Amino acid sequence: MKNLNSFASISRAIDTEYKRQAKIYDAGGKIDQETR
Repeated sequence: MKNLNSFASISRAIDTEYKRQAKIYDAGGKIDQETR
């Protein structure tokens, strides 16, 4: 996650990452710890 210069952008980044990980998890995938 980059360019987190406001609360709105932080909120969007968290929401986007949550949805990305939920999609992987629901498909039976594994969530690996990583730097993004």
